[in-house]
Amino acid sequence: MSLVIAANTDYATQTTGLPTSSPYTVAGWMKATSFPGGDQFCAMLSGGGNEAEYGFIDNTGQFGGYHSTYLSTASSPASGVWVYTYMQLNTGTGQWTIGWWDGAAWVTNSHSGASWAMTTFILGNSQAFTAQFRGKLAHYRIWNVVLTQAQLLTEKDAATAQITTGLLAGYDLVSDGADGSGNGNDLTVSGAVFDAADDPLGATDTTPPTFTVGPASANVTQTAFDVQATMDETGTIYAVALASGAAAPTSAEVKAGTGSGGAAAVAFGSTAASAAAQATISLNGFTAGTAYDVYVAGEDAVPNLQVSPTLVNVTMLATPHVVFAVAANTQLVDATGAPINLTGIEWAFAEQKSPVGANVSDEGTGLSITNGEVDVVLTNTALAVGAQGALTLYNPNTDVTRRYIVTLTG
Repeated sequence: MSLVIAANTDYATQTTGLPTSSPYTVAGWMKATSFPGGDQFCAMLSGGGNEAEYGFIDNTGQFGGYHSTYLSTASSPASGVWVYTYMQLNTGTGQWTIGWWDGAAWVTNSHSGASWAMTTFILGNSQAFTAQFRGKLAHYRIWNVVLTQAQLLTEKDAATAQITTGLLAGYDLVSDGADGSGNGNDLTVSGAVFDAADDPLGATDTTPPTFTVGPASANVTQTAFDVQATMDETGTIYAVALASGAAAPTSAEVKAGTGSGGAAAVAFGSTAASAAAQATISLNGFTAGTAYDVYVAGEDAVPNLQVSPTLVNVTMLATPHVVFAVAANTQLVDATGAPINLTGIEWAFAEQKSPVGANVSDEGTGLSITNGEVDVVLTNTALAVGAQGALTLYNPNTDVTRRYIVTLTG
């Protein structure tokens, strides 16, 4: 994937949203094919009659540039090979720098540089369109910050920008001048064509990852659960929980943490995932006994996002209850036949049946009869419906305690 510059009429420009004031860093790959004479610049920023550009100067293949005056490096890259290059203006030091990576170290040179507002960016030529580059350009990016040489090395072999702070535009130059940064600063391409086969980064991965295990829910409680999945590539997994029956979101909406059309989600989470290793996303804030639709999407490091999310249906555990049946139209009485003051009954639920009083999770004062039943709602226990525990009732009026082994219902 590269932009081919073969004639004076071949170039790409951006004159609306991209240009910025200093500082700046411009970096990308170039492959020179010939040096027929004169300057030939691969990238240029200009504005107000000023320009900064770099590539090759004169007709000798000398790597250099122009910013108020000419500048060159002590050595130059060979023609016919891909070379990673950059130019930048550091307003803090007042230095304008050009450089290229020789495979082991940066070859650079600097001189003082003025700061000015830029209005035009050109790939493949000069401001006057008289210094046409001859060769191919690929993976150019522009920032309005000064990147360190270490940061530039992280960018060198990356298919997408790794340093997003201050990123103004990213041009992969696959088949058009589209800005991959999301800022909308597309290039207008004139004359130049694209070579889909020649890319300094080699073959480009355009295939999204697949789930080899899952996704599936795990560790479901009354209010929380985990989403677990394994992908065949390193990347990120996203999960969004929606009300049961909600319209299905796209993978992009899942990544953004929303439902279809940007609707609010019940819960959202994401996690980094290593290839062939289980990844877990923990979600919470749900209502007991309620069903939810959970959509999960995976993305690799390129990033390639899965075309469609995977649906996982999850039903939360019901809130446990302890229920006592009471004969209709009767009163609870104590051993003497006196009515029990239900509002004064003290109760406690223990998650262990023995010893007495072990692992009390819920307690309170007051019971009531509804539809012939005394219903004790347990909001803190970790036990699920069907489990057994111990319920203790204490009547302070008679100082009588009763303990029962009970099975939780939903």
